[in-house]
Amino acid sequence: MEAAVEKQVSEALLQEKKVVRLGGADYEVAPPTIATLVKVSELVASLPGQSLDNERVLGETLRIAKDCTIIAEIVAVMIQGVQKPDKRRPFHKSDLQKLSQTIFHTASPVELKNAMMTLLGHLEVGDFFGLTAFLLEVGITKKTREAETTASGPQSPVPSNGTVLP
Repeated sequence: MEAAVEKQVSEALLQEKKVVRLGGADYEVAPPTIATLVKVSELVASLPGQSLDNERVLGETLRIAKDCTIIAEIVAVMIQGVQKPDKRRPFHKSDLQKLSQTIFHTASPVELKNAMMTLLGHLEVGDFFGLTAFLLEVGITKKTREAETTASGPQSPVPSNGTVLP
């Protein structure tokens, strides 16, 4: 267990690239960026929002499979990443579409699931969550307006025994 943690720490510090195998091909995974995480989030949000009956796995899977073709695109984005295009190597959407179609037509369901699990860990979602939670907390606790002054007047006396006088 300790060796696995040390390996994760060294990979994180050295920013080593991960390699995933899908459909008989190895893919080197791009380092995660916020743009990649945002794009993955956008794609995940477009998956069908349905509850699945765990007692009818086969029927449920076959019922919604046609609506889940986007899963290959999600994996392709996690592999390729979303980087800002530059003059030397402009990003073409067709690159992502080609990778997505290759994954869609060659990867088995078990490969796709294993790759997805590996890639989700590589996206550093926990760190992004921590950052957003921190920033939301800062937004909640920041001063939003000045305190208002109220008119002063006689105050009702409160006895020391805690009962309130009429």
